[in-house]
Amino acid sequence: MLLEKCRFNFYIIWAVLILSCIPATKPDAKGNGEMMPFVTIDKGITSGNTGRSFLAIRTAQEWQDIWHQHSSHLTASPGLPPVDFSKEMVIAIFQGNKSTGGFSVEILRVEKSEVRLLVFYKERVPPPGSMVPQVLTQPYHMIKLQRMEGEVIFQHQ
Repeated sequence: MLLEKCRFNFYIIWAVLILSCIPATKPDAKGNGEMMPFVTIDKGITSGNTGRSFLAIRTAQEWQDIWHQHSSHLTASPGLPPVDFSKEMVIAIFQGNKSTGGFSVEILRVEKSEVRLLVFYKERVPPPGSMVPQVLTQPYHMIKLQRMEGEVIFQHQ
C-alpha cells in the first residue's frame, strides 16, 4: 500500500514537471492577442468595389486607388479620408455584389501578436424567405488603426 502511494506521487510529480516544460503557445486564429483599438472610416451597403476582397492597406497610393474604386459609383465623390500611413494603416472588407438587401459585414475586433494581426469579422445574410429590397448591394467595412507590419489574417466569426 505504501509502495503504491509513493508510486502514485512519483507519477504526479513527473507529470507536473513534464507539463511545466511545454512552452506557452503564441496567439493564433482563436484570438489570444492584444486588442487593438480602431476607428471606422466608412461602413455601408453600396460600393464601387464589386468584388469580394479582404485588404490591408499600408501606403497612400493603395489607399487612394481603393477609395477611388470604392466611391466610383457616386456622382459626387467624397474626399479621401485622411490616414497618416507613417503611423496608421487601413483594413477593408468588401463582400462584393449581392443580389438583394439584407447583407452586411462588420469588423468586430482586431488583435495583435508579435508577428501578425488577426481581424475578426461577421457577415450577415438574410434568412431564407425574408422580405428584402430587390436591389444590388455591395456591403463593406473600412477601419483605420495603428500601423503594424507583418501578416494580416481575416477570421470569420
